[in-house]
Amino acid sequence: MILFLLTNKQQQKVPETVPVVQQVTPNVPSLKKIKAYMAFAKIKNISLALKQIKLETGNLSHVIGNNLFGMRRAGERPTTAIGYNKGFAVYANWQSSVIDYYLLQQFHKHYMTNFCLDSNYLVTLNRVRQ
Repeated sequence: MILFLLTNKQQQKVPETVPVVQQVTPNVPSLKKIKAYMAFAKIKNISLALKQIKLETGNLSHVIGNNLFGMRRAGERPTTAIGYNKGFAVYANWQSSVIDYYLLQQFHKHYMTNFCLDSNYLVTLNRVRQ
């Protein structure tokens, strides 16, 4: 797998919306395979991350741009996104989405503690079944 990390300066060159020709049809595996890859990628709090995937993708039934977590444009951190569609990150494959989530956790150490700084989102995630 080829992994692209873009710095903030490089992100400025990435188009806001990826042209239709470049949009990738998601090829999303089972949650079991995603969970194994998240363990390999050293994702923190995997159970909460899996709930986020279920919530953001409708239990993997609606994955747009290989974006498993509903990630938006990265601000000051490196990203694996290859573009953006209506403000949401687009990835070459689902693995890149997981790696970007790892980068988010590394860059924003408080992310999993304060979870998006939105307590309502955390309450919603806790309602999602494992």
